[in-house]
Amino acid sequence: MQDRAEATVSDRAAKPNVVNFSTAAAAGRAPRARRAALPDHPDAELIQACVEFGIAVQGMNGGFEVDPTDDADFAQRMDSALLKRARKQQELIATLRPTTLDGLRAKAVVANMARASDLDQSSALLSSLCTDVAQVHRSSKNTAAVVLT
Repeated sequence: MQDRAEATVSDRAAKPNVVNFSTAAAAGRAPRARRAALPDHPDAELIQACVEFGIAVQGMNGGFEVDPTDDADFAQRMDSALLKRARKQQELIATLRPTTLDGLRAKAVVANMARASDLDQSSALLSSLCTDVAQVHRSSKNTAAVVLT
């Protein structure tokens, strides 16, 4: 007869532990952070796209400023991902029309950043901005009012 310890070992060997790696991996991960809702603003989508564009462009510039290597080896690796993100936002921004002066200002800052960074499609963004300025001017009640001081 087998003693009790041998019987337990036999039972365990007959029933091997099975690890489900798909659930084990998910259990070890932190839950995905939910993206916070955009602030309540008529131009929220446009301003958010402008902010994301600014983060991508300034991130590219900052990476090259910090990278001490001769050929900016480290910054170039990040540059392509940030450039792709900036171009995606730039295309979106060119299609969105501001309904407030906040949106118009954000779009103007992006157009200037795109021009200064010599990004592709900056001419499409500038053309879109010119259309926006003309529309804001047409909708203004007093177009002769002095707004620059």
